[in-house]
Amino acid sequence: MLSIMKQQKHGYIIQISSFAGLVNFPSIGFYNGSKPAIESFIESLNLEIQNTRI
Repeated sequence: MLSIMKQQKHGYIIQISSFAGLVNFPSIGFYNGSKPAIESFIESLNLEIQNTRI
């Protein structure tokens, strides 16, 4: 996906997460744990593409 956007020199990345990244709920620990991982991934991706129009 990212390589195609770089070739096109534009694109949009839309991140959708949930409240579970801020508040933990019982019985869905894996789900709760995945939300901060998504945030971290998007922050790293933002650094990678900051000089592009993506």
